[in-house]
Amino acid sequence: MRYRHLDHRNKPTGFAEPRRQPDDFLNHERKKRRFLELLKRFLKLLLVVAFLIAILYFGYRQYGQTPQLFSIKPTPNAFNENPVATTQVTETLVERIYASTPSPEPINVTWLETRVHELINAQRTKNGLNELRWNDALANAARKHSVDMATRNYIAHDSPEGHDLTWRYTQEGFVCLSTYGENINQEWTFDTTWYSTRVGATIEWKTQEQIAQNIVADWMNSEGHRKNILMPAFGTEGIGIAVTSEGKVYANEDFC
Repeated sequence: MRYRHLDHRNKPTGFAEPRRQPDDFLNHERKKRRFLELLKRFLKLLLVVAFLIAILYFGYRQYGQTPQLFSIKPTPNAFNENPVATTQVTETLVERIYASTPSPEPINVTWLETRVHELINAQRTKNGLNELRWNDALANAARKHSVDMATRNYIAHDSPEGHDLTWRYTQEGFVCLSTYGENINQEWTFDTTWYSTRVGATIEWKTQEQIAQNIVADWMNSEGHRKNILMPAFGTEGIGIAVTSEGKVYANEDFC
């Protein structure tokens, strides 16, 4: 069948030929279709990868243990008798860490007590005060209290039975006829533990010097403990320290 159409003057103009789209338009359409096809393939690939990751993740959660990261800081505030853990770490976890990573330097409690005593006197000298004399009876009272806190896992000036420092003094046959006082602290033998069930445990151990420095720094940064250290009326002291298998360091300083 043949078709004819008229121009604006209503005159026959011959046969109407099919109109072709411009080449630029056709090229744009081809690019558009190709882009959409590539996008579909990419989305399909993305879904497959996400599906595989989900399978691996939930399979690992079911049959393995998810690696965990713990940051262990000195547990109690040195100025608070009621310690609050900055990170909740189970005893089992800490024991596992210690079992897998032995301390490179065994803690010498006697050396640590002596070093804390030296650092205390350095603070007093720096502030124009006399040095404190070492007293074995006060050191024994302080050490026994540190051992008791470490054994029964508490930190307080009074024992669970209500025994205070004056009771501990009398147990050592010591009577303080002047002003007396006490500082306590709980430190750690390490700073931070990065723990993963896949790669084991790594502990950043403190040196004994760092432990001693931290104990005294904690006390000096607390108004009440600093006041005790710099008390002009005190003439003698004893330092007692106990270290637990979990790396806790309990320090006790008794004055008279």
